[in-house]
Amino acid sequence: MWHDQLDKADWSAWEYSPEQVAKLAKRKKSPPECYISRWHWKPRWADDKLVFPVIVKKEWREDEIMGQACGSFHFHAVATNRDLSQTPYQSVIEAYRPRAESRKPD
Repeated sequence: MWHDQLDKADWSAWEYSPEQVAKLAKRKKSPPECYISRWHWKPRWADDKLVFPVIVKKEWREDEIMGQACGSFHFHAVATNRDLSQTPYQSVIEAYRPRAESRKPD
């Protein structure tokens, strides 16, 4: 399963821009705990001939009622064919986010 791969992932801290930090500070909030990593997905049907990099964002979300102490991590993933030796993982997630948010559910 995909979540078994996450235990082996090498997580890096998400880097918030000064603008993002200032926007959160206006709402009297601090940036949530957030990490980013990559793993390789090998579709079973491809007989190990295809491998796709998947960028995963792991973000802490506090519980709306109980607050920070009772939250949980939420995961967002992007499978990509971009050259990741030239592109930071965070920029891949940021590039796909507007596209994901604009899609309306069926």
